[in-house]
Amino acid sequence: SEIIFFWVARMIMAGYEFMDGVPFDTVYIHGTVRDDAGKKMSKSLGNALDPLDVIKDFSADALRFSLIMLTATGQDVYISKEKFELGRNFGTKIWNAARFIRMQSPSLADDSDATDTDGEVEQRDVVGLPVLDTALLTADDRHILGKLDEAVQQCSAALGKYRFNDAAHVIYEFLWHQYCDWYLEYAKSTLNGDDPARRDQVLTIMHYALGTALRLLHPIMPFLTEELWHAMGYSTTTDTEDPAGFIMKAPWPQPLDDAQRAAWGLDAATIEYVENKHELIRLGRTLRADFGVVPNKPIDYIVKPHDAAAAGHLEEDRASVAALLKAETLSVDADFAPPEAMPSSVGHLGTLYMPLAGLLDVEAETKRLGGQLEKVVKGIDQIERKLGNTEFVTRAPEAVVTQQREYQKALMEKRDKIERLMETIKG
Repeated sequence: SEIIFFWVARMIMAGYEFMDGVPFDTVYIHGTVRDDAGKKMSKSLGNALDPLDVIKDFSADALRFSLIMLTATGQDVYISKEKFELGRNFGTKIWNAARFIRMQSPSLADDSDATDTDGEVEQRDVVGLPVLDTALLTADDRHILGKLDEAVQQCSAALGKYRFNDAAHVIYEFLWHQYCDWYLEYAKSTLNGDDPARRDQVLTIMHYALGTALRLLHPIMPFLTEELWHAMGYSTTTDTEDPAGFIMKAPWPQPLDDAQRAAWGLDAATIEYVENKHELIRLGRTLRADFGVVPNKPIDYIVKPHDAAAAGHLEEDRASVAALLKAETLSVDADFAPPEAMPSSVGHLGTLYMPLAGLLDVEAETKRLGGQLEKVVKGIDQIERKLGNTEFVTRAPEAVVTQQREYQKALMEKRDKIERLMETIKG
């Protein structure tokens, strides 16, 4: 970056001198690329990474996405070879999602391998708006459509401001968390159910969302997105002579207008409810983990909703919430009062309770938590002795002392949590 100004000035002057005009009107300058130790990467220092080696180990798309994701506007970028796992893992996540959708799609299910595009593949229009039966749309459907529209708006705005890493973060958040972690998981019960109308509609939404997200991602990961565009049979309907053309020829996604959002019911209240439902499910999974209940064990949950609106949503959405919680039963009871100490967590929709009867061997669980508590207390004692040593505090680097204090705080919070769990078990 030290000489970029002079290079730009030389090119501007050369353009006027030899071409009678300015050669470009926009220059994007990123921060200095440094290694993990903070040293500037250069051939002379011998700490530079060969991009061809990175491509060989992780792929060209992983190289591009990782660099863009890590390069925050106005800041230096610190990279090492291991950091390119970010892009590789993201590509693998998308690939696996596409394979899952292919297996569920009748026109593609004969060959579930998303890499095999031999032979005729039925073309699916994912450029135009899908035809949806609004009577069949659930809150989860509306949520993913709303989050997709937000991603289109935010990604386009970020690219327009040359904030490339922000655009990458938007796509990553939508595809990995909203689409793969939540919607595909929610959709499994519908896809395995016996309602063909709902199944077709969910598949339509899955294809539409993936096709739109692939177009958003294409400038950053061109090879993966082009391969999947063809493998999934997506079409570019704007080109009548080549309807199954390249993704690079597909139009850039546009935000929905107010009329379309209203027609699909993409209101803020619905999106907020589903976000709160996700929070409730995370709380339930955390309760399982805290008390050592295996993730696939069907258990009972009780929700005490905060208000009538939350109770109505949960009653209507009981099957979806229960499936994601892997609950044997899910009770919604506004008047519930636990008869004894019971594990619980408070969320925006209400308080989630997990009865322990029949779930735990109280003696074994108390012993397990006691062992954890003993280790944590020893760790706290060691740090307190270290921080109580004046020589250590005065001579050690400030960053090291701060790290030890943060570790001490984390251990104390863990100690308090374990003690609360033990009290709950003992009743």
